[in-house]
Amino acid sequence: MPGTALAPKMEHPSVHVVRFSGDAFATGIEVHSVDDIPLRVYGVAQTVADLFKMRNKVGLDIAMEALREALRSRKTTPPGNPKNGQDLPG
Repeated sequence: MPGTALAPKMEHPSVHVVRFSGDAFATGIEVHSVDDIPLRVYGVAQTVADLFKMRNKVGLDIAMEALREALRSRKTTPPGNPKNGQDLPG
C-alpha cells in the first residue's frame, strides 16, 4: 500500500498490510487486462525482491521458496531479479 493510504478493515481473510513509498511502491508494476479492465499488479521478480526485503517479517524460508518456485516455473530468470539488492528502491 502507499505509505499514506488507510489500511482496509477486513475480518476474513486475515491481511497483513505493508506500506511502501516512492520508488519502492511504484517499481515492478505490470498492467494486465481482466474483462477489459486494466489491473495493476506487481511482477514476479518484484514480489520475490520484496519478500527478501521483508524477510524478517515473512521469514527467509518463504522468500527462498518463492525464489525457487519462480525460477523453477520459469516465471522469472536470475537477471530479472535485482543483483545483490543494488537495484532495490528504498
